[in-house]
Amino acid sequence: MKSSDQKEDWKALEEQLYCPSGDMGLKVGEQLHQSNIGMTLASIGAMDLNSGEFVLELGHANCSHLAELLAQAEELRFWGLEISALMKAEAERINQFYVEKGLANFALYDGVKLPYEGSRFHKVFTVNSIYFWPNPVDFLDQLYDLLLPGGCCVISFVWKEVMLDLPFVGEHFRLYDKEDVLALIEASKFEEFEVLHREERVLSKAKKEIDRQYGIIKLYKP
Repeated sequence: MKSSDQKEDWKALEEQLYCPSGDMGLKVGEQLHQSNIGMTLASIGAMDLNSGEFVLELGHANCSHLAELLAQAEELRFWGLEISALMKAEAERINQFYVEKGLANFALYDGVKLPYEGSRFHKVFTVNSIYFWPNPVDFLDQLYDLLLPGGCCVISFVWKEVMLDLPFVGEHFRLYDKEDVLALIEASKFEEFEVLHREERVLSKAKKEIDRQYGIIKLYKP
């Protein structure tokens, strides 16, 4: 394959990672689930879910992990937000049982303005979506406002030094190391936080096994 063709393929993959669509989007959604499941389950565990809590996830892709989340405690309620209409529909299809039971709700948003007002969620989490936030400080402030007092927001993402070596990382991505994230938090409404470091061995989207170092940021609202 010519170098120019490879670049076009990686650019197409980047577009799909940003907002999956069409037949390729379905495949990417499944790949996202497989490659991120370790991070997703670690993030779910980091929330320390309790019975009856309301949970919001941003960028859930096909949300094949919902059963594991709802099994963490009794009477949990889940809300999911996506910019991809395809991933919203796929998540609703996969989780039809939970939607019909009123345990899960999926909606679309523009990736900039969260479509809720007031403090309403006990826990919020997102995995590998921070790269795509156009105004991350404003977004953090919106998340703070959505949390109930005593709530926790978990943000997980792969560290910059790992992402820099991936061929599909292009103009849609904004990469972060620990110092970058601490600067965002300092400029936001959040004051209490923890930074957890994790590592796992995964098959990358470039079909290569890598040791992936990532961070789990736990942000607290008093």
